[in-house]
Formats: sequence, C-alpha cells, structure tokens
Amino acid sequence: MALYDRYSNVMSRHPPLVQRAERYRQNRLLDIVGRHLRKNHQAIRALEVGVGIGLFAQACRERGWNYTGVDRNEKMVTMLGKQFHVILAEVPPLPANIEEEIYDLAYTAFVLEHLRDGSEAFLFVNELARAVRTQGLIVLVVPDALSLGLEFWNLDYTHRYPTAERNVTQILLESRLEVEEIVRYRGPCLTGPMYWVTRFAGCLYSYRLWAVLTGNKALPYSIYQYLNQDVLVFICRKPEIGSTPTS
Repeated sequence: MALYDRYSNVMSRHPPLVQRAERYRQNRLLDIVGRHLRKNHQAIRALEVGVGIGLFAQACRERGWNYTGVDRNEKMVTMLGKQFHVILAEVPPLPANIEEEIYDLAYTAFVLEHLRDGSEAFLFVNELARAVRTQGLIVLVVPDALSLGLEFWNLDYTHRYPTAERNVTQILLESRLEVEEIVRYRGPCLTGPMYWVTRFAGCLYSYRLWAVLTGNKALPYSIYQYLNQDVLVFICRKPEIGSTPTS
C-alpha cells in the first residue's frame, strides 16, 4: 500500500527527539512484557505481526532474542529483511511456514484496528495463539478508540475496527487466553502521574493551529497522537490445555 510505503520516510524525517521517544517507548514496553516471561530471556523466540520500521525487531536483537516478523507491506519487508527474518504475508491466517507452538512471545502493535471487524480480530488472535507455546505470551498493542472519538477514523483510512479495553478483552477471553495485565499509556509509554500530565497537555493542544504556524502537517499530527491517544497493552498467557482462563 502506498500509504505504508511512505511510513518509514515520514518517521525518518521526524526530529531526533521524537525518534528517541519512539525507541524509548518500545524498550519500555518490552521491559513490561519481560516481567511476564517464564524462561531464560536469552532463549526467547519472538514473532511479530506488523513490523513497522523495525523498532521491536531492534529491541529483540539488543536482548539477544530470536526474531521473526510478518508484514503485508512489501517495502517494509524488503527493508527490514536485510537484517532480520521477515515474511511477506496477509494475516489472518499466518503464513504456512510459521510453525505451530514454537514461539515464546507473539507481539503485534497497531494491527488489530485495521482488521475488518471483531470476528476477523478473533481469528487473528487465535492465529497468534496457535504459533505460541503453552504458557507463552501474546501481547497486543492497540489504540483506545474511545480516547480519540472521531479522530480514530481520521488517523488512518484503513482503520476499521474501533478497539477498546472492553471489546478486546472479550476477544481474548473468548480465545481462552489468560489476561495477566492491561497497561494504559500515552506518549512514549507514560503511565502514572505523567499519563495525567500528558492527558492535560493534550486538552490544550491543537494540531491544526501548529500545522498552520509551522507549515508542517505530519509532525504536529504525530504530536497530537502522542498527547491525545490512549494506548492499551494486553499481556496474555496461553494456558495449559483444559485449564480455565481467568481475566
């Protein structure tokens, strides 16, 4: 898709401060996820669906994890494939060469909201669970559509499924996954008091005004997303067969 062909170029033109904030966000997310891993971290096999500009892949490499990525965008796969094992495919379903029950962690960020509806999201989650070992983790990172209102549809024309804490939790429980933690953050993974400071700043910020003042539309809108979008991180475990999942 031409829209995502441009994504890496747009990100690379952001100021160094924004790029550092994105790297910080990704590493903080993996620190949170790491608290839930139950094996030697050096032996982790991680699967990512939706590779973006490779922030998760780089963070995995820094931790010594074995990384595999899947993405629908040929340009992103080609770029990241120079350094990592990345497969071009439309999901769901996962491509046939992704083996079942071999990954310790399946991770996907800002993908679920692009699926057709809740039924397709349910199929997607089940595909992730199929690839993960028993007692492995499935981690979903999604925007909270309720925090954005109508801007959820304006952020990206391919947004189709309005993700929120309640409906995504229902999908996870219906998929028989144990929801161990739900993290809500804004900006570069700010939680606690800083979350509320960011939320207050978002009330005062107008991306339209700053776009006029700076003559730059992309950066003011990216800052708007940082300040106004709640992001939800669902950390789930694939239980033993026959056990009863708990929320």
